[in-house]
Amino acid sequence: MISAFRNFLLSWKPEEQTENEWLLGLGKDYQKAGFAFCLSGEPDCLLHEDHALKKKWEDEFTGKSVEDDSARTAQCAVTGEIESIARIHSKIKGVYGGLPTGSVLIGFNNDSENSYGNEQAYISNISEAAM
Repeated sequence: MISAFRNFLLSWKPEEQTENEWLLGLGKDYQKAGFAFCLSGEPDCLLHEDHALKKKWEDEFTGKSVEDDSARTAQCAVTGEIESIARIHSKIKGVYGGLPTGSVLIGFNNDSENSYGNEQAYISNISEAAM
């Protein structure tokens, strides 16, 4: 499935889709349409539900499989690069309403703020370099 999608992307020419009869047939519904990739003849086997792809994504981009927090990597929300994520965020002094010793720009400390298994600083994905 992943190889088929890769091959599709390598050969796909989006500029040719302006002539695609199926897409043109959607008319105004095109704006509300959602699309998913599947293999021909297997419409119930969708790429975004593929277990091997999900596992690879989690291992490579979310850092969930990394046990040592100092080695967690993800896409930095500031730079856009895949880098080591800062566990501790630096304090900034002089923020209105902040503490005299400084306040963190981004801080999560409640269970309700946890997302996709990430907690505290790993929710914001700010890299060590950006911090």
